[in-house]
Amino acid sequence: MKNEKEIQKAKDLLISEGYHIMDREPYCYWTTLDAELMLEQMQSDGKFKGFKYTDKFGTKVMFLLSKRFDATYGVTWDSLEYALEEIINQMQNK
Repeated sequence: MKNEKEIQKAKDLLISEGYHIMDREPYCYWTTLDAELMLEQMQSDGKFKGFKYTDKFGTKVMFLLSKRFDATYGVTWDSLEYALEEIINQMQNK
């Protein structure tokens, strides 16, 4: 995990962009740790091998999940994987 200064810098950046920061609090009952673990699983399956997880990235994934949350369907591991893929692809295409 990142040191406290880097974590605070990422939080300050997100707050400046209008996001509300919840320190490892659940987003639709999922956390940034779930995003980190899912990325590790995806990388062990051969996807996104060179991509490095950051807390800022994990927070972006959680915000996307929260934004797309549907109480009828909920959030699944598949939802989390799709969100990770979407954000990584966006970042790599910039």
